[in-house]
Amino acid sequence: MALITGMVLFTSPSADARLYKWVDSEGNIIYSQTPPPKEAQSGHVELNRRGLKLREVDAPLTDAEREEREEQDRERAKTAALLELKAQRDDRLLKTFPSLNALDQARDYRLETLDQKLRYLESRVNDCTDKLELNGDRVANFRRKNLAVPQQLVVEKAALDLELADLMSRVDSAQAERDGVSASYAADRERYIELSASRKRVASGS
Repeated sequence: MALITGMVLFTSPSADARLYKWVDSEGNIIYSQTPPPKEAQSGHVELNRRGLKLREVDAPLTDAEREEREEQDRERAKTAALLELKAQRDDRLLKTFPSLNALDQARDYRLETLDQKLRYLESRVNDCTDKLELNGDRVANFRRKNLAVPQQLVVEKAALDLELADLMSRVDSAQAERDGVSASYAADRERYIELSASRKRVASGS
C-alpha cells in the first residue's frame, strides 16, 4: 500500500508538491504529502514530486541523547574557552617579557621582595619568642619563691601568645605566597622557552 500511495503521489500535478518518506514503528516505508506524526521515532526524507531528495531530517533525540549532546556541547565550549585563555596568557607572557633574561630578573626581584618580608616576620617571631622566654623565667622566679605571679606577667604572656600565633600565621601565608610565585614563574619560564622555540621554527619556515 505504501508503494502504491507513493506512485500516486509522484504523479501529482502540483509543481509544489512535497513528499515525505519515513519508516514507521513496524518497519514499513511510508510516503505521504504530510510530515510524519510526532510519534514517529525515526527521521524522514523530504522529496520533490519526482521523488528526488530535497533534504533529510534526523530522528528526534531521546531525552538521554539530548542530555548527552548538551553535555558534549558544554565540553566543547569549555575546551574552546580554555584554549582561548591559554592563547591570551601566551600573548601576555610574550608582551610582558621581551626576553628570557627579563623574565628571570622579574622573578628574582619578586622573590627577593618576598624573602625580605619573610625575614622581617621571622625576626619578629624570634623577638616574640625571646620575650615569652623572659616572661616564663620571671614567672618561674616568683613561683620558686612561693610568691604570687603578678597579674601584669599573666596579661603579658597572654598578649605574647596571641602575637606569636598571629606572626606564625603570617609567616605561613608569606611562605605559601613565595612558593606560589616561584612555581608560577617556573611555569612561565618553561612556557616562554616553548613559545620562543615555536616562533623561531615559524620564522625559519621549518
